[in-house]
Amino acid sequence: MAPKGHAAKAAEADTQQLKTKLETEPLSKSLTGTVIADETSFNIEEEIKSLGGLEVLVPGKLEPTLIRQHLDEALLKAFNCSCNVHLSTSYAYQALALYCGKDSVALRGFGKFFWKRALEEQMTFKDMAAFVSGRGGSLMLRDIKAPPQSFHDPERVAEFDLALGKVAYEKDLNLHKAAEMSGDAGAQNFVENRLLKGAVLALQRCARYVTQIRRVGKGTGEYQMDHHMLMGVDVGELTVGQVLDPMTERMSVHMQPPTKRARTAADGIVGLLSSEG
Repeated sequence: MAPKGHAAKAAEADTQQLKTKLETEPLSKSLTGTVIADETSFNIEEEIKSLGGLEVLVPGKLEPTLIRQHLDEALLKAFNCSCNVHLSTSYAYQALALYCGKDSVALRGFGKFFWKRALEEQMTFKDMAAFVSGRGGSLMLRDIKAPPQSFHDPERVAEFDLALGKVAYEKDLNLHKAAEMSGDAGAQNFVENRLLKGAVLALQRCARYVTQIRRVGKGTGEYQMDHHMLMGVDVGELTVGQVLDPMTERMSVHMQPPTKRARTAADGIVGLLSSEG
């Protein structure tokens, strides 16, 4: 067995030899060496050349970004268009919320809903901007035209809400088509999971609101619907027994099973007798 001092000297000699080799050999020569992976020769320098060379992969300092790759101008233009649409939609939802908050309108539930929708659109824009920036692109913001600020009634407000959702969804579909044509899998995945799925759910909710407000009619029905929205009840997800019209609510008692209906009647009689006693 070799003494420890001899082993230490041998290791020091190997380290010095490697250091001398690195100092004397040029970097280009070391790059042309091969890296063995899965018993296959891998030439680093040739792989860099196949992707366009260092000048393409790592541009000079005058380039605006160093991380941009496979993000063509047509796709970036579609992102810009969709981002500006979502900003404009958020602006329109704020106008709807302000209209519903007027003392002459007094639809606080609708106003609360539209403030939430405005925030959702702002968060969508923020996520899109973060994705584009992470891919080395840049957004060009445009002027936003003032939306309508006066509406006839809640039904008109709900219809305008649905129209806004359809416009935004159409622009997101165009964005997905541009990502598909450019062969950008990352952009397609982002649009499908972050934009299109949420847009479909939002459209379903808006359509249910339009249907409900047309069904309940003006006056008490509108008031009840606004009250439910203010209390946080999703009017677009009404279940049996959770109705807006008080008359329909009283009629729903007769829709209960016979045993439950009899129990309800018995409880009423007991309560009446106890009050008389």
